[in-house]
Amino acid sequence: TATVVGTAYHLSGPATAVELRDAAVGAVGAVVQDLTSDIDVNADGTMEITTSFTMDQTFRDAITAGTIYFQVQTALNPTGELRGQLALAPPRS
Repeated sequence: TATVVGTAYHLSGPATAVELRDAAVGAVGAVVQDLTSDIDVNADGTMEITTSFTMDQTFRDAITAGTIYFQVQTALNPTGELRGQLALAPPRS
């Protein structure tokens, strides 16, 4: 199971989409997990997300390889306003 928790401040407007995509740093990748339905936008425009989903082996391999990234889109930046590559956290003991 993957858990995604994030907050974005000072966006150009409300988030219109939040996605996990698969591509190397600097490249544009295909959507592998759409998280848009899980976002909350606060009165001050801050976007928050907390969600979990089941990872298949292909997703696990991609995140281990460092090719999964988180992308936030807005009306002014529909191809992505915020992007960050993801990495697996070590298992909790």
